[in-house]
Parts: sequence; C-alpha cells; structure tokens
Amino acid sequence: MPRRALFLLALSIASAAAVTAQQVTITLPDGRELTVAGSFSPDDLARKVRELESIGPSPQERPSDPLSNSAQRTGTSRISGRIVNSNGAALRQATVRAMATGFSKTVTTDLNGRYEFRDLPRGRYSVLAERLNYLTLAYGQLQPSDLYGRVELGDNQAADGIDIALPRGGVISGRVLDELGEPIPDLPVLPVRRSPSQAQSRPAPAGRGGVTNDIGEYRIVGLPPGQYYVSVSPRAPVGSDTGADVRDGYAPTYYPGTPMFASAGSITVGMNETIAGMDVSLASVRLATISGFAVDGQGAPGRSGNVNATDRTGRLPSVSRTAPIGPDGSFTLAPLPPGDYLVSAVLPPRPPPPLPSDTPMPVPPAVLRSAIMALPPAETVVASVALNGSDVTGVVLTPLKRVNVSGRVVFDSPGARPSPQALRLSITLRGPESGILFTAPPTVNDDFTFQSSLPAVELAMSVTSGGWVVKAIRMNGVDITDTGVDLRDNQDVSVEVVLTNNPPEVSGRAIDARGEAINDYGVLVFPQDRDRRVLDSRLVVAVRSDATGRYRVRTLPPGNYFAVLINPQQVARYSDLDLEALVARATPLLLGDNEIKAVDLRLPVGR
Repeated sequence: MPRRALFLLALSIASAAAVTAQQVTITLPDGRELTVAGSFSPDDLARKVRELESIGPSPQERPSDPLSNSAQRTGTSRISGRIVNSNGAALRQATVRAMATGFSKTVTTDLNGRYEFRDLPRGRYSVLAERLNYLTLAYGQLQPSDLYGRVELGDNQAADGIDIALPRGGVISGRVLDELGEPIPDLPVLPVRRSPSQAQSRPAPAGRGGVTNDIGEYRIVGLPPGQYYVSVSPRAPVGSDTGADVRDGYAPTYYPGTPMFASAGSITVGMNETIAGMDVSLASVRLATISGFAVDGQGAPGRSGNVNATDRTGRLPSVSRTAPIGPDGSFTLAPLPPGDYLVSAVLPPRPPPPLPSDTPMPVPPAVLRSAIMALPPAETVVASVALNGSDVTGVVLTPLKRVNVSGRVVFDSPGARPSPQALRLSITLRGPESGILFTAPPTVNDDFTFQSSLPAVELAMSVTSGGWVVKAIRMNGVDITDTGVDLRDNQDVSVEVVLTNNPPEVSGRAIDARGEAINDYGVLVFPQDRDRRVLDSRLVVAVRSDATGRYRVRTLPPGNYFAVLINPQQVARYSDLDLEALVARATPLLLGDNEIKAVDLRLPVGR
C-alpha cells in the first residue's frame, strides 16, 4: 500500500476521540473502508500504524519549518523610484515587487506613482511593476521579452531613480454572433496561445478573458505582444417550459468560427496595439447524450458515484458533463457537442467483512497488515465515445485494462554502480487519462530488474539517481526516451534503461556586458530543431546560475541546441516563453556524445 495512504490513515484515526468502541470504520483516502471490531483506543491504533510503516509523526507533531515562519530579513538599504505609463504620467496603486535570492517585498505606488522599499538587506534585486490593463515589466525592460536589469545593494546604500514605464497591454476586440448574425450577450471569451506538448500542439490560456456585453461585443485587454487565438464558450442549452429536450446548441468556437483549434485563425498583437473587428460566429451543432452502465471488475454494476465525460481533444474552454450513477449502475449524461470524449467513473470498493470481534486490541501488526492488504481497491472504469450529433446508448464503463511492464537497468560502462534502492523510476501518464489515474512508481530490485502493472495508456518513463542520468530507454531496440510508449494495444512490454555517469554536459557562466559573473539568472537550453521543442521533455531544460554565476546542464542527449539567458522568475514557468522569439539572441551549440562543452552566456548591453 502506498506510504501516503497509510499516513493519511494514521491521521484519520488519530483525529478521532480516544474512546472505547465496539466497532470503528476507517475511511482511506481512495474511499476504501477498514472496519475494526472490539474495544480499543484509536490513538493506540494510530501509533501502531506509524510503528508498522515507519511513517513518522503526524504534521501536528513535527517541528515547523524554520524558514516558513521566520521573520522577513531586514537590512539598511533602500530602493525608490516611480511607475509611469508610456507617456510619463504617474500610475497610482501599481504593485511593485523587489526580489532577491530568498527575499521578496511588495509595496504600492502613491498618487504620484512613487514607491520606496526601506530596510532592505544587501543583495542583487529585480524590481517588477504591474497594474491592471498594463504589461508587467521589470526595471531594465522595454517589453516583456527583454531581460531584467538588476539593482545591486550593499549595506547602507540607496538606489534612487529606479523608474519603470509600463505600456498598456494589447487589445483584441470584436463581436460574438450566432448563425443568423445576431449578437449573443454574456458569453465568456478567452485569449489562448499554442502550447507545444509531447503529443500535439494544444491551446493554453494566455491572459484574462472578457464577457460579451448586451450587443455581443467583447474586449480582451492587457495582452503582451504575441500570437493569439480567441475562444468563445457557449452556454449549455436549457429545456423549454414544456420540458422538451433541447438539442440545438453551440460548440466551443475559435475565431473566426470553427470548433477545431487546428483550423483557428491566429491574431498577432504588437506592443500597445488594438486589433478590432475580430468577430466570432458560433458553430451551430446538434447536441447528443451518452448513456450506459458502469460495471466493476467482477461484472457487477456500480451502485454509487458519478460519471464524468471530458474532452479528449484538449479544446479550450474544455467541454465536460457529470451525471450520477443509479442503483443499477446506469447513467445518462446531459447533451454534449460533437467530439471525442473520455467517459470515466471511480467506483467505491465494496467493504470487506469486519475483523472478528475477538481480535486482540490494540490490533497486532500482522493482523492489521493483513486487513489493510485485503482491502479491495477503488476501480476506475472508462470508455471512449465519439459523438457526431446522434445519441450514443449502451456504453459500458469497464476497468481500464492493464499491462505488465518489466525491464532492467543497465550501465553504459563497467565500474561503480549506484545502489538499486537509490534509483527512482517514475512513470508519467499522457493523454486524457492522465487526469483520472494514479500510478505508483515501480521498485528496482537488487539485481536492477523491475516489474509493474500499468494502465493501458500512453506513458513515459524516467529515472533519477544522484550523478547518474538516463542515456536511453529502449524497447525492442527502439529508443523511447523522448517519445514514450503507447500501451493501448494491451501487450506486455519489456524495456531496457541505460544509465550513464558520463553524459554530455554544457556549463559556463552567466556574465554581464563587462564580463563579470551574474548570479541567480536563468539559463534555457532548447533544440534547434523546431519539431523537437517539446516543453515537457528532457530536451528543453531551464536552470539558474549559482552564487558565482555558473550554471550546469547534464541531462541532454547529443544534438544541436540553443542556450540563452532568461529572467530568473521564468525558470519555473518557461513553458510560457516563445522559444522562436529567443533564437535571435541565443547561442548555438553542438553537444556530442560524452562531450563537456563550456559556453558563457552574456547579458546584452544595457541590462
């Protein structure tokens, strides 16, 4: 049983009153129940679970993190300046943040746009300003893609005149119309961008949306420069006063009037630019229902829970419906627009019989372990359904099939080996199933073999262990490290994981225009090949330079890459970056097998 489940079990028991009871039912996080009969103290049972699994004390018993509740560091220096708009007019009530390594402080501007940070400790600071409907910029930036300037403070120093001019964000406006050209009010409109993923390009949210007014007009404001798509979310249909089943409706629609993201029209917005007249004609469609039964692994109908239908195609806004499971396992989902859907439910397990009333209390470890291991698991049941305007009936949700994945960890050269227990093999599920399934990582045995029963979906594997990194993951002689593997053909597979402690490496310094090292800056490395710029793969890596300005990346396979400095706050969310826009100031590099390459990355003049 997963350690976390047992830990939460301990917490749930410990939270109960310490009373004498004839029967207690313990609910686990996944819905399973353990019934214990007899007279005992729940606190004794909680301690027994912790002793049994060595899971340590509960959070209430643990010492708190000294950094989480420590007082904010103070010092003797200050930063001050003004926040203005592009015309030099003061921006009041703008939010300004000063950030250094391990430190952050926020103030707001006064009526004259002035701000001041007092009692700052020494350090190298980034100063960011933001205000509603304006672009968020940092000191030294003229537009969001520029690198930050830094303000370096010693003790008893003042940095005045740290001014930031915020341009207004871009604007996209238009109207939302029905198939007859009539305006539709009160519909959410969302700006989205194209976000690369492992499977395909999907829409991703890209800022605050808007709502159509009484004449169908929308206005999206505060957009940074870039390429956008406009998505409109139609209202769900409602029944008539006569109770008739309404089936005419609209699908989520992209500008200028398509339900398919691949056919959507892009809108390029420049600095402080307004793009008007982007009218969206909603796609009129015939709605349809999905109905059927949810069945567990023994063929018995599910008797409780909910069925969910979620869009498999990644439309944004996403389309989903939820319906309860009836006593006979039946369900009917409200009408949905055409599309491919994953229909799923989690069926609560049937409770096992209680422990015998003569079970000694507190429960002996062996008895408790057997009772826990005998708990039936909750079952995830699924079906894939394609809708094209006609109702789909008789859908049967059954447990997702599983396949056996076995393999061995090998090493690319003789010599030292890491401990098998130090290897962490992780599994990442892909596709629509990833949101409804949990997969425990396989355990590596003493002989470096592993085996796991995994859901028959698309997945990727990775391994971590100190200085060892993945050189290749092969299945039938084919390297699947960066592509993953599709298990939906329900065939058992065997893989070979090759580790190396001598991978290619790129390292160097982040330096300013004078050649001096700059610490705590971001470094992004990504492939020169556009088709390989997959943001959730090992081929795109973001790290920070250390206190001496040095950075190091040693998880990349051989190939052609770009390396570029990025703002430190973007390291954790580099998926928001436009990689193509970074190419102009990036440094190309060729990384060979086992090669160690030194590349210094220079901050542009004036930053």
